[in-house]
Formats: sequence, C-alpha cells, structure tokens
Amino acid sequence: MKLVIKILLFVFIVVYLSCSDRKNTLDEYLQIGKYVYYKDDVNILEQLISNSCIDSNENMLYEYSECTIDSIYDANKDGVVNPLEIGVTEWGKNRRLIVLFAPNRGLSGFFSESILNLTKLKKLDFRNNNIHGNLPESLNALEDIEEIWLDNNSISGHIGESFNKLESLKILSLKNNLFTTISDSICQKIQSLTYYSFFGNNICDYSKLSDCTLTLINDNQDCD
Repeated sequence: MKLVIKILLFVFIVVYLSCSDRKNTLDEYLQIGKYVYYKDDVNILEQLISNSCIDSNENMLYEYSECTIDSIYDANKDGVVNPLEIGVTEWGKNRRLIVLFAPNRGLSGFFSESILNLTKLKKLDFRNNNIHGNLPESLNALEDIEEIWLDNNSISGHIGESFNKLESLKILSLKNNLFTTISDSICQKIQSLTYYSFFGNNICDYSKLSDCTLTLINDNQDCD
C-alpha cells in the first residue's frame, strides 16, 4: 500500500511539474489574431511605437493621430498602431522575430537599445525614417544579423568596432546620417561584406584615419 502511495505521489509530482513548465513556456508567448508570437519581441515592437508617439489622452493606446507613424499601414483600420503594423515582420523558430522591414514608416525617436534583445534577428531595415541618437555599443548581441539598413535617418555618434563582431553580417548601409567618427577597424569587416555604404555622413576629421578608412569615406561626407 505504501508503495502504491509513493508511486501515485511521484506521478502527481511529475504531472504537476510538467504542467508548470508548460504554463511557464506559454507565458513567454502572446496571441495576436490567429497566431502566437514571442512576447519579449512583441514588447520591443511596442517600444518602437511608443518612441514615435505621445499618448496625449493617456488611454494606454497609441492612435495614429498621436504618432509620426504613417496611418496607411493601419491594416485593421482601428486607428491604433499595433506592433505588427510598424513594418513587415517575419517570425522564425520558436516564433522569434527574424525580419523587421520598416522603411518609410515614419518611425522617430531615439534608436532603442532594446533592439539588442532581438537576438534572432537576421534583417533590420529602418531606411528613410527619422530615428536619431547613437547606435548601442553592444551590437554583437545581434549574433544572427545578416543585413543592417539604416540609411536616411539622423543617427549620430561613432561607427565602432562592434560591427566587426557580427560574424553573419553581409550588408551594412549607414548612408545619409549624422555619424561624426569611424573606427579604423571597420576596414577589417568590409572584406566579408557583400555591400556597404558610409556615404553622406559628417566624418570630417581625417587626421587619425588609416588610408583604408579614408578610401571608404573620403569625398562623400557632408563637410564644410
């Protein structure tokens, strides 16, 4: 009898732990419409929205009238910017975000460091928006990234050696921004890229740059 009780108790514990683990796993996901998405990745999209909007009526919803984001992408016509409406997204294994294609969307505000938490991202395209501020230094967190397109924004600061640590990176396009300095180490990285551009920035102090870096940027910067 005692053996039966011990067996039943063991089975109960196993089932309980199994259900508990499943609940914890489900808590990591969020259902939007017919599909589920990794919740933390959705939260980052929501932060990109909040950076571009002002919740003037404090209803915890970002209406298009409160945002710089273009309303032509209001897919469900509810007047509210939803996470999947800031661009074209693609979701991969475990419903992680792998593509964020959001050119010409009216995104504004600072370049959010939370993007570094999109650790499965392969393509990031923010061309032709109004994003400003500096790039995060720890870009190597995006270990799967293959394409970075940030053309025609107002991103400033330094183009650093963190790009060198992105082993999967094949495209790096930073043209027509406000970068003022660049690391010589970028010359090591461009050898593994299929496309790159640093055209139209404000990198104007050439005194400490190597010949290789000068070749990359010379005569194509917005200098007085």
